[in-house]
Amino acid sequence: MLTSVSELLLPGHPRLSLPSPLNVPFRPLYRLTPSFQDSIFAFRSYPLCSRRTFSHSIFCHHLLRPFSPSGCTLNPPRDVFDLYTPRLVRGSGHTKVGLCPLCACTGTGKVWLSMKFSAYNYHMQYFHGIAASTARPFSPPTAFRDTPRQRPGKHERTHMLEGRCHRCARWVPVQGVKDADAKVKELFWWKHAATCHGASTIPGERNIFISDPTN
Repeated sequence: MLTSVSELLLPGHPRLSLPSPLNVPFRPLYRLTPSFQDSIFAFRSYPLCSRRTFSHSIFCHHLLRPFSPSGCTLNPPRDVFDLYTPRLVRGSGHTKVGLCPLCACTGTGKVWLSMKFSAYNYHMQYFHGIAASTARPFSPPTAFRDTPRQRPGKHERTHMLEGRCHRCARWVPVQGVKDADAKVKELFWWKHAATCHGASTIPGERNIFISDPTN
């Protein structure tokens, strides 16, 4: 019997792969995850944390029940591919918090975040890159380009890496102006995606069960 969330992710457990369209460019020097760059032709493998039945799950309600903390409520996902919805919640109203399923499954630990004041939403979108509208990873840029910056200041980038958005067709900066690595490199793209993409995705992006030669 499982006794902790960390035991849910062990070698040999099944994982869910979300293939990305083959025409999306690969940029090895700018590693973005989970939507692109760490494995551009296949989304980073996530645990099958959305399965509803015991035989198809490593993070389902049947497995959670033995070690669910006191006062927690099991919270069903929207569907089997839902990476956004917390599987455990506790409290109500302004005290309601949800457990991040990705932090729990990957061994980061139990990260509880407020559901009332958007802390959970911010964490999922801007730390994991999971869209609230689709419960799946944000779509990556369809192309990249390097654009020279006019009169860059001290400690600023002389060139800006930009990604092309499939929804609005704009070239969006995917780096900050400061010539330093961001704590979450994907943040600039994810912020654009959160306000622009809605429920749209790149054609061919969601062929979840098509086998991928890179796996």
